[in-house]
Amino acid sequence: IGRRAGIPPTPVEQLDPFSRVFASPNSRVATLNASIRPYDGGVAQAKVQAARAESEAAGFAESQVRATLEAEVIARYADVQLQRRLRDVADSAIAQAERTLAVTRQAVAQGRTAEFEIWRVEADVQALRPSRLEADRQLQLAELALRQLLDLPADLPLRLVLSLIHIS
Repeated sequence: IGRRAGIPPTPVEQLDPFSRVFASPNSRVATLNASIRPYDGGVAQAKVQAARAESEAAGFAESQVRATLEAEVIARYADVQLQRRLRDVADSAIAQAERTLAVTRQAVAQGRTAEFEIWRVEADVQALRPSRLEADRQLQLAELALRQLLDLPADLPLRLVLSLIHIS
C-alpha cells in the first residue's frame, strides 16, 4: 500500500521475505552454549560420593563429641550427688558420736560407767572430724568441676534438681 502511494520502502522492506521476518524489530537473538563432559571413568561420581562420605563423617564426629560431653556432664553431676551423700554420711556419723558422748557423760554423772569412757568417746568424735573435712573438700572439688564444665558462676549456689539414681 505504501509503495502504491509513493512512499519509499524502508530498509527492512527492501530485504527478501525470509530476512524481513528475522530482521524485524520484534525479533530477538538467543544463544545457548552447552558442554558435555566426556566419559571421565567415574571420577566425578567418586568425588560426589567422597564429599557425601566426608559430610557423614563430620556428622558422626559431631554426634560423638556431643555424646562425650553429655557423658562427662552426667559423670560430674553424679559425682556431685555422690559427694553430697558422703558428706551427709560423715555429718550423721559425727552427730551420732556426739549423741553417744552426751549419753556417756550422763552415765558418768549418774555413776553407771567409768570416767575414762568419756575420753574414749571423745576420741571417737575427734577421729571422725577429718573424714567430715575430707568429705567437704571432695564435694567442693566435684562442684567446681561441674561448674567449670557447664561454665556456671562460682558465687551462685549449685542446685541439683534431677536425681540420676532411681531406686525402685
